Amino acid sequence: MPTEPTTVFGEEPAQQKDEILDDNDSDIELANEIIESALENGARSFDCEDWLEAEQLYDEALQQLQRLPARSRSACDTFEL
Repeated sequence: MPTEPTTVFGEEPAQQKDEILDDNDSDIELANEIIESALENGARSFDCEDWLEAEQLYDEALQQLQRLPARSRSACDTFEL
């Protein structure tokens, strides 16, 4: 049975900031943890065939990834994602 869509933050996507993060290491580390969590939870939802939940979590991970400074994104393997 599908559940209501959620986000890792527990906020509605419209409430999240879209600006690129500063080069603050703690902000980047937090964003990386959020990305990893969204990807893991998205994979679990996908495995459970909860397509809407999986799509929203993957979208959230992508949005957070796009907020990282360019030099922080360069370490991400987009083919693995």
